[in-house]
Amino acid sequence: MKPRKAISKDDFLCGVTFLCVGLVYAFQINKIQVSELSPINARFLPIIFVCGMLLLSVIELTKSFGLLGKIAVNEITVKVKKNYLCVTLSLVLSLCYVLSLPSLGFVIASALYLFLQMWLFAPKNDRRMFLLLAISITVSVAIYFIFRVMLNLMLPNGILTGYF
Repeated sequence: MKPRKAISKDDFLCGVTFLCVGLVYAFQINKIQVSELSPINARFLPIIFVCGMLLLSVIELTKSFGLLGKIAVNEITVKVKKNYLCVTLSLVLSLCYVLSLPSLGFVIASALYLFLQMWLFAPKNDRRMFLLLAISITVSVAIYFIFRVMLNLMLPNGILTGYF
């Protein structure tokens, strides 16, 4: 039997979905109001996101057609354990994060969100609480200072107003 390339329906649907979302997002960037004071403005990060999303969707589409070296000799079915609870909890955490940003502020909300996401997706036998806490606090504070000091962009302070 001649080997044939495997076409993954899930990878194809994912690639097409992200390609469409990326294109819609790209067309919405021009609606963002910007000031001419700085070359890095409110459109900067959305442009980075769109480029990344479009690149990843093209990679996913090429992967779905087996163009990245994925060859199946026969039809091989791989059973993947789908964990819908983790995905649902991740979506709930993301929603809570967005809703808590104005009141808690970027640093606290981001540190809490990162910690809970890492805790959720870490293997149950390898959840190192202090390491996850240190990473989430360090990353949140570093991102805050990069945006606030280096790029001079405002992020919500929340309950820490006056301290930063």
